[in-house]
Amino acid sequence: MAKSKGVGVDETIRDIRNGVVKPLYFIGGEEPYFVDALINEISDNLLDEAEMDFNKTTFYGKDANFNDILSAAKRFPMMSQYNLVVVKEAQFLKGFEELEPYFANPAPDTVLAIGFKGKKPNGTKKWVKTLKKNAVYIESNKLYDNQIPALIEKFAKNKNLNIEPTAVRVLADNMGTDLSQLSNSIDKLSSLLGDGATITTKDIEKNIGISREFNVFEFINAVGAKDRMKVHRIADYFGKNPKAGNPIMVITLLNSFFSKVMVYHSLKDKSSSNVASTLKINPYFVKDYQTGARNYSQQSLVHVFSYLRKYDLMSKGKDAGMIKEDGILKELCFILMNI
Repeated sequence: MAKSKGVGVDETIRDIRNGVVKPLYFIGGEEPYFVDALINEISDNLLDEAEMDFNKTTFYGKDANFNDILSAAKRFPMMSQYNLVVVKEAQFLKGFEELEPYFANPAPDTVLAIGFKGKKPNGTKKWVKTLKKNAVYIESNKLYDNQIPALIEKFAKNKNLNIEPTAVRVLADNMGTDLSQLSNSIDKLSSLLGDGATITTKDIEKNIGISREFNVFEFINAVGAKDRMKVHRIADYFGKNPKAGNPIMVITLLNSFFSKVMVYHSLKDKSSSNVASTLKINPYFVKDYQTGARNYSQQSLVHVFSYLRKYDLMSKGKDAGMIKEDGILKELCFILMNI
């Protein structure tokens, strides 16, 4: 997630809300959700509304220059504890090296918060080294798929909601690593269901628009169980509704599923607790991998991975021949059902 030197976005926001405020904040990296979360917290909540008119200045990297930022950062606060300067989209700002002297000696009454989206700055630059030394410096890294379920549970908990394991899996498998979309979905469910409610797959189908029957989670389970009728029914639905089951996404998730099945085969201790711990899954889903292992031997998985690679390339437009996009999953599924 978004951390540096053991400091993360959640801890930083908690410190700010508890009055522990630093003069310099920098967050940058590939995951925009965490960048926005911290910058918006500082921008919207550090000052009272009455203080903002005279004590808050916001810059955008494409339109800003370092002279204006320096001038704003060196101002004294007016009837406020802090002079707040926020720089959004800072990856477009030219002249960062000109800010290095300020980073080395920031004004104690100013809070300068910088959001740098899409990439990490070059760590060999002097201004980056100075920031790392003197600022709350956080790197917002792209998350792996296996980190998403825990984050969904965290989003729900933050809204005082519970969420069923199957509902977590449906959201994770159908929205992937789009954290903004996941967070917005939980926010929407929170406003509709109220405090203390438990999010179910029925709630997701009704309010988020992900079908309880025709979704990636159900599809992968059906493939693992070799439920031919269900697999072909969902594959046909995906062919007609590509937004519900994009072949590239589905094949990626199938590869992840079968990789875990392969690991399951190699385990000496196949107790539910050890499987869940090793595969980093909720114990509720251990049975899905047990079923997959019964239907796909280690030897057959070698062929599975070979076909997944082949059809992954086809889904990306390579060597697809006469097969149309809506037929890629159907043909792959026919093969998987007969391995």
